[in-house]
Amino acid sequence: MEKVVENSYDNAIQKLRGGINLKGSRSNIFLNIILFFLVAVVVALALIKKNNPVRENMIEKTDTIKTTDSVIENGETEKETGEENNNPVPEINDEDYYHVFISDYEFEVKSVRLAKECDLPQMANPREEGIELEGKRLTGDYSFVFIEVMMKNNFSVEKEVTVNNHQLKIMQETTLLDEVDIYMTDRNQDKIGKRDYYHVIMEPGQEVQITFIYIIKDSYINDKTDLILCLDPMGQDRMQYGGQNDNGYEVILDTSGKVADVVINNLINEVNQ
Repeated sequence: MEKVVENSYDNAIQKLRGGINLKGSRSNIFLNIILFFLVAVVVALALIKKNNPVRENMIEKTDTIKTTDSVIENGETEKETGEENNNPVPEINDEDYYHVFISDYEFEVKSVRLAKECDLPQMANPREEGIELEGKRLTGDYSFVFIEVMMKNNFSVEKEVTVNNHQLKIMQETTLLDEVDIYMTDRNQDKIGKRDYYHVIMEPGQEVQITFIYIIKDSYINDKTDLILCLDPMGQDRMQYGGQNDNGYEVILDTSGKVADVVINNLINEVNQ
């Protein structure tokens, strides 16, 4: 041991005497130290990666996530909801068009018939000026409109419906030409002329088949006008009218949801003069 130390000492003295610059040796030492630490860091990272495969998978999965955002012109993003309109407005020829719900009342317009003569056992005197009857037949330029309707009470209590709230409106494009009140129905024949003639009492869940009868001018019966049944079981204020779309008039509810208008032209299947 003493010999090794002595030899090292003698070598050091000889280097000093030979004028060797130790600065380069120090640089090599520092470089070796830095390389050692770099190797240690690489080894440590390799061990961490080996012992933590879940973390690696999480990173890979995160990189593959895709969103359904679509970029719009102002640089913001807009979500694509994929929602569709599940309640489209039925076309005027669809059966659902004539089947409407107002609150817990249900209505279905079954048929429409035009005629000059009414076959009810008893007839009421027309209230409108200029409309006259000869027996059961209308004179002049007027016709009966018979509208067969199913009414149902979906409430849990008894309801009394005043059917003369249901008017027949005559429209030409967006112009209201006339509003016609019910003349008669095929019910309550024993109450003609009495206050409750137009009243129909319905039990919970009960369906009633009834025919509304109106009298209109013959000039309204053409391909340029629409006959619109305004279903108004609760006697609400009359609704505002919209224009005509590609499918004809829609089933339109007013803002309170208590009135519905149904165009009945396409249901006219019989004209008796």
